[in-house]
Amino acid sequence: MINATVTGRLGKDPELKETRKGGQMLRFNVASDQGWGDNKSTNWVGVVVFGKRAETLARILEKGTFVIVRGEFTTRTDEGTGRTYFDLKADDVELGPRAPRGDSQPYVEASSTGNDSDIPF
Repeated sequence: MINATVTGRLGKDPELKETRKGGQMLRFNVASDQGWGDNKSTNWVGVVVFGKRAETLARILEKGTFVIVRGEFTTRTDEGTGRTYFDLKADDVELGPRAPRGDSQPYVEASSTGNDSDIPF
């Protein structure tokens, strides 16, 4: 079992679907940046949530929402292409702070003078 925590923003609105057994399943992708400057890249992690939690989150989550997701990595195979994908089966989804519209980073209240000597670490 591989457990992980992923933080980032939803790339598009989540999709709520019914499972083969009649339960609810919510699927969404989280964009998580790594690196800086010219070395910055974005990793996309598929997340799946089941049951009542899926129904509740479907009403709350939307494109751009910052989330912290904890769960277990699982694999699934696309029947059409035969490709295998990794998903994070969420045990916990925490909403992060809201950012002002158009801001791609989590909103943190802080003043910035542009002087690194003001940083306490």
